[in-house]
Amino acid sequence: MNIIKLRLKFILASICLFTGAALLLTISMKDWPYASFLFLALAGIILILIILLIAEYKEYSDAKLILENEILHIQIVGIEERDAKVVPKVTKLNPEFVTISCFGILSDSKMVKFNKDKIFLDSIEITQHKISFTYNIGGANKKVIILHDKLADEQIQNIVQKFKYETGVLAKILDM
Repeated sequence: MNIIKLRLKFILASICLFTGAALLLTISMKDWPYASFLFLALAGIILILIILLIAEYKEYSDAKLILENEILHIQIVGIEERDAKVVPKVTKLNPEFVTISCFGILSDSKMVKFNKDKIFLDSIEITQHKISFTYNIGGANKKVIILHDKLADEQIQNIVQKFKYETGVLAKILDM
């Protein structure tokens, strides 16, 4: 979430900088022959930055939605992503916290969305040391496995109940 906020601030600062440069150009360099070309280039850059700002704000609102609908907030050891056709990609992380909700998974470095934008959560498998989410993006199944410290049986039952109530997906509990 902090990375998303930082990118938003950077894009906003860039828009302000280029808008100021365009205004300064129109005020001070009216007689310069290439001023109109430079102004159009600055206007194009500002337009591109506004489009990036809109896309980044969408990411921010998705991250905020995940945080507001938190089911579990735990410290993780790593995240493993699997695709049907690709070798698993394991991301070993410094111990960091991850927020899991019915709308996705959010850590400082990664966001996985589901139940939004045609991404559907198919299944959840929970053990005491990992939680596995299988979701569908346009017909392709993807799997995210979150490796974490041991969860108590009560916590696991609570997670199963919340996902069943919030998403309708019944989580499978393995090796209890």
